[in-house]
Amino acid sequence: MDRAKGPTRAYGQLKRMLAASAANSFAEQLDLEASHQERAAASVDFKEGVAAFVGKRRANFTGA
Repeated sequence: MDRAKGPTRAYGQLKRMLAASAANSFAEQLDLEASHQERAAASVDFKEGVAAFVGKRRANFTGA
């Protein structure tokens, strides 16, 4: 998969969580990941990913 065509906002969140993980306690990291999951689940790209999976088609992510 071409990463530039993927869910770029989710990629950014993942990089931020990974960078924070070295300084966070386990509990802090879990809280951070939970908040990012909530935001990701509310995104247009998440809805597109689910619709593509259910429709058995390739997702068209926009970064939104």
